[in-house]
Amino acid sequence: GRKRGHVPKSSKSAPKAKKPTTSKTTASKTTASKTTASKPTASKPASKTSASKPASKTTVSKPASKPTASKPASKTAASKPPATAKSAEFQGFPPAAIEFLRELEANNHREWFTANKSRYEMNLKRPFEALASDLEPELGSAKVFRIYNDVRFAKGKPPYKTHGSVVFEDRRGLVYYVHLEKDHLFVATGMHAMLPDQVRRFLDAAIDPKHGARLANVVANAEARGLEIGGEALKTVARGYPKDHPNARFLRHKGLTTSARYELAPWMHEPAAVEHVRDVFTRGAEVNDWLVTHVGRSEEGARWVKR
Repeated sequence: GRKRGHVPKSSKSAPKAKKPTTSKTTASKTTASKTTASKPTASKPASKTSASKPASKTTVSKPASKPTASKPASKTAASKPPATAKSAEFQGFPPAAIEFLRELEANNHREWFTANKSRYEMNLKRPFEALASDLEPELGSAKVFRIYNDVRFAKGKPPYKTHGSVVFEDRRGLVYYVHLEKDHLFVATGMHAMLPDQVRRFLDAAIDPKHGARLANVVANAEARGLEIGGEALKTVARGYPKDHPNARFLRHKGLTTSARYELAPWMHEPAAVEHVRDVFTRGAEVNDWLVTHVGRSEEGARWVKR
């Protein structure tokens, strides 16, 4: 039997037992030391070392529960079933979401929104939360943006956004963005609005003969796959960099993204909409790989989704 290392206790209680035969019954079950430790008399230990009760207390269920595959299996099972459930959670963006956004644009004030808040939560907020739940394991931490505009320092700005959106950010510094408006779906990935240390590394890599040539190549491939290139472009080349450089177009960037815009289509209202989103991310993966290698995450930490 398996010994638990409590021999000192059992060795003290053993001399007090009147029947030496109990040592045979307890030799394989070291847990008897626990049951006899509190009762030093011979009568009570004898009753607990009988074939019935000790067997129930010294069964391998408790000690075996740690090494057996039952608990580890429960942990692995806990990761797979949620993935299966989550895959069916996002059902697409319902037509009611589009209708809500259209009406909100025409009635962007507190009274109307308050009266229709349940429509927002059911038809727009929940689908984005479901999408975030489905994709977060593969894309990184997610943040569903609030529909409320910050109007503290912007006079005349409407109180509510006329779109829904979610952003994911992984530990490499990449972001993945999904945005729904009344007439289109916008999907993008890359590094948007880089922080200063990222901008510096990006520009330096862009003018490097080897890395810069690779950048131009992966961007051309992304454009050939139907993606748009974005990146917070400046009006002129960044200060200190050559204006006549072959990669001058990138020297005006403060970020680099690939994106696609889809006009309203029936597939947006179906679960398969998530595959269209993933397709954009797949087509932009080559550019993302370059960014991870030569730019990376900011030294200041997460940019969009604070952990």
